[in-house]
Amino acid sequence: MARHYTSFISNIFGKFASREFSPKVQSFINKGYVKMVGLDMSAFDAPDNYPSLNALFTRAFVEEPSFDEPLSAILSPCDARVSDSGTIVDGQAYQIKGMEYDTAALLGARYASDIALLEGGEY
Repeated sequence: MARHYTSFISNIFGKFASREFSPKVQSFINKGYVKMVGLDMSAFDAPDNYPSLNALFTRAFVEEPSFDEPLSAILSPCDARVSDSGTIVDGQAYQIKGMEYDTAALLGARYASDIALLEGGEY
């Protein structure tokens, strides 16, 4: 599969986001990102508490939330824009910044026993 131009941009930005700056500079970067994107940080640590922008991107809830969802639903909370949709075939979901992703790798070990249920589902 050909790489999408956003993969190149993401690669460069990923290097910046992974770098840990001095606490003062990192606080400025994190707070600026939160303000620019309009993130609701009420369920997370303060932006100052993340040592890199990547740590802010992959932040965990302070307290894990509970959801009242039907058994047929999968929730995927994230700060993102939907850029593609389709059917999961052979455990693959496509067009996440132009790349193909394995659903098991995306969901992690916690949901390993449920991966087969996603086959033929929509992303």
